[in-house]
Amino acid sequence: MNKKALNILLIEDNPGDARLIREMLEEVKVLRFSLVHSGTFSGGCEELGRHEFDVILLDLGLPDSSGLEVIYEVKKTAPDSAIVILTGLDDEESALLSLQMGAQDYLVKGRLDSSLLVRSLRYAIERKQAEVLLTKAKDDLEVRVRQRTADLLIANETISASNALLKLYSRTFSREEYLDSVLELVGKWSACRSFGISGIRILDDKGNMPYASYKGFSSEFCKQEAAVSVNNDICICARVIKEKPEQQELSFISPGGSFYCNNFVEFVTSLKKEEKNSYRSGCIQSGFISMAIIPIRYQNRVVGVFHLADKIGGKASLKCIEFMDSMMLLVGEAVHRYRVEEDRARLTAAAESAIDAIVITDTEGKVQYMNPAFEHITCYSREEVIGRDLHFLDSGRHDEAFYMSIRETVRQGKVWTGLMVSKKKDGALYQEDLTIAPVKDYAGRISNYTMIRRDVTDKLRFESIAEAVNTMNNIGYVFSGIRHEIGNPINSIKITLTLLKSNMDYYSKETIQTYIGRILDEVLRIEYLLKNLKTFNMYETPELRDISIQDFLEKFLLLSKTDYEKKGIAITTSMEPGAEFCHTDPRALQQVLLNLFTNSVDACEARPGPRISIAVSKASGMIRMRISDNGCGMTEEQHRNMFKPFYTTKSDGTGLGLVIAKKMLAKMDSSIEVTSRVNEGTEVSIFMPEGKSENR
Repeated sequence: MNKKALNILLIEDNPGDARLIREMLEEVKVLRFSLVHSGTFSGGCEELGRHEFDVILLDLGLPDSSGLEVIYEVKKTAPDSAIVILTGLDDEESALLSLQMGAQDYLVKGRLDSSLLVRSLRYAIERKQAEVLLTKAKDDLEVRVRQRTADLLIANETISASNALLKLYSRTFSREEYLDSVLELVGKWSACRSFGISGIRILDDKGNMPYASYKGFSSEFCKQEAAVSVNNDICICARVIKEKPEQQELSFISPGGSFYCNNFVEFVTSLKKEEKNSYRSGCIQSGFISMAIIPIRYQNRVVGVFHLADKIGGKASLKCIEFMDSMMLLVGEAVHRYRVEEDRARLTAAAESAIDAIVITDTEGKVQYMNPAFEHITCYSREEVIGRDLHFLDSGRHDEAFYMSIRETVRQGKVWTGLMVSKKKDGALYQEDLTIAPVKDYAGRISNYTMIRRDVTDKLRFESIAEAVNTMNNIGYVFSGIRHEIGNPINSIKITLTLLKSNMDYYSKETIQTYIGRILDEVLRIEYLLKNLKTFNMYETPELRDISIQDFLEKFLLLSKTDYEKKGIAITTSMEPGAEFCHTDPRALQQVLLNLFTNSVDACEARPGPRISIAVSKASGMIRMRISDNGCGMTEEQHRNMFKPFYTTKSDGTGLGLVIAKKMLAKMDSSIEVTSRVNEGTEVSIFMPEGKSENR
């Protein structure tokens, strides 16, 4: 019921075939869909221009267009929509050509049923989505190739430096060691050798940019700079990271986004007062004259800066900056890889310490990783598991269809979750809550499967015990209610019969008839109770259909209008636009409303200006019908117990009305909510599936 509705465009000139298609779709109760029909190709194209559709059912023989070439036109107009050819021609060659031209399926009208139609639509949409993802992945790959080619062209201009950086990454073991080595290497390059001070600032997860490595800066300077925030502090380094330089800095920004200045003190001194406020005094107080701040990039994101400085002016040449711009691309790649490795190490540590079993397999189901919890739960060692599939855990409690369902779900890129009975190494069976999730690579292809397996044997056992106890309590409560409700009239009958037996010779005929009448009243009371119990326990399967809410309410209120008028109760109705049809069993809904209205009438007795209102609206894809009264309302205890069998505050009530109403609604995929306040009134909301008119 919560699945997204399929948006379907049917381009079909035969009204009978179009009606048949709609009826086939409506036969599949679990399918939610919106069908738009056009009898011409041009009309269909207009609908494609106005709306997006998941799938297009296309007849190849249309009044204004025919032949396979219409497939090209539809693809051009709606490139992301799946296309299913619908034709009366059973021709394998035409079917093959249709698929080659971009259609996802080819259906012959005379061989079509509702199951095949819905399955074909769903498969067509899945295939189209896979095609779109594949195309996107291909485009993304081409973009990455072009970007990498540009990076390599820059690297070729400084081939020796690039090779040095690449070798450096393979020789170091930590990010700190790598960055220290980069500083040492930069000091040897002729383009940067003139700078005596250098440092690397890396943006952390908190938005701060501390110096991860430095040479020539004082420890005091780096310490005070450690808490500088890229978002909250005024700093040229922060603006380079954010790639948002001030207006006065633009002439000092290289094409690669670096800031460089050969006399920073003179630059800041020449600024207006309000412009100077954008600069912290740290660099000036340290006496830096020549200064360069080069962004360290990973792909399109700046992850830090390389800071070059010197107390002598004229050291920042454009050649140096352009050289560093290209080199920092390689440094950024390395910084990202170290961060990924650090993240992987943290994730591995978390997985290793998890109490749930975590398993990673390849696409063939062979185990590549397992955590210690898996060993603890199954009693299999790492050496016994790595490289094998997990069929050795099969308990024999599930058939092949069960496992096939799991495989098909995850192969489609979906997550499977459920309970499974598995077998430990010693043969003991246990129940586990299993989640299997596919892991996809950058191209959208499944590369691995991750499993989280939780042993819930004890949990389910305790829940079963608790459920059994709760069931026994409920049974006891119900039988106690039955004993009380039937016991009272039986005792009354017993007393009355005893009196009749003792006084048969003395009572007049009229008195005897009076006593017999009392006995019959009590028998009728028992009969009424048993009838309600039968309704409570054996309510038949509802016959659900789409009904007009307004027509239903008019007929319902007409039946009891006179009774409400005699009691002076005002009835009002209101309907929100669009909330016109619901999907329900009108007989059952009438019985539910009779129960609710009876309660409202009783609650309004002796109240000033009694009124009952009905408001119909749409809420979260459902139809909401609110029945409100200004009656006496309910206490907290009454509200808490209102759905308990035999709980009632009425002298002549059975306590089954609301229970039966709730059960009926549940069988119709509907629900009920009640809010109430003492001396203010009660509001009952019924939520029902939305229906459709016969014309839609």
